[in-house]
Amino acid sequence: MHHQSLYSPTSDKLSEWETALLRDLRDTQRKEDSCDVTIVCEGRTFRVHSFVLRMRSDVFDAMLGTDMKERRRGKIKVTDVKARIMEAMLS
Repeated sequence: MHHQSLYSPTSDKLSEWETALLRDLRDTQRKEDSCDVTIVCEGRTFRVHSFVLRMRSDVFDAMLGTDMKERRRGKIKVTDVKARIMEAMLS
């Protein structure tokens, strides 16, 4: 099966398909009903998608890709990051 490349080395612009994909990912991230993990940080909770965390962070990938308690519970307690920073990272 032949797949068209998503990246064109001759263009810095995103294709229409890439733009739509990014929009869809952003919209999916905002739908809390489909989130499968909760991050707790400074008393605030953030509902997120584990697949997004895993693809963007080696630390979250290790937590959620193995049989660690965070994966089993669906909850990650973060103590070394301010809640406002966590919110910015997740948005």
